[in-house]
Amino acid sequence: AFRVVAADELLRGGADPEAWFGLEAEPGFRFSDTARLPVLAASALRGAGGYLPMGAGMPTGFVAWGRGLRARVRIPQMQQADVAPTAAKLLGLELGEVSGRPLLGALELPPD
Repeated sequence: AFRVVAADELLRGGADPEAWFGLEAEPGFRFSDTARLPVLAASALRGAGGYLPMGAGMPTGFVAWGRGLRARVRIPQMQQADVAPTAAKLLGLELGEVSGRPLLGALELPPD
C-alpha cells in the first residue's frame, strides 16, 4: 500500500534535507490527515495526500484572472512556491526572503 522513499530521492525532489526517508502511497491508496485509524486506506479519490510531487500524473494547473494580470499568458511550468511571491508583487507587498519567485511575465506592472 506504500513504499519507503530514500533520502536521496527526496532531495532530488526538493524535500527537506533533514529527512532520513519518506513514505509514498501506492496508486489507489492515500494517507489520512487525521489522528484516527486507518492512517493508510484504500481510496477512490482522484486527489489525495501521500504522493510525491515529482510522480507521474502529479502536475496540475494554475489559473489566475483579474486586474493586474496579463490576458492569455501561458506559463508552461511553475512551482507552487511561486504563487505567493507573484501575488505579493501584484499587491505591492514585500514578503522578505522566500523560496519562490514572482512570475513577472504574467503581470501588468506599472513602470517604476
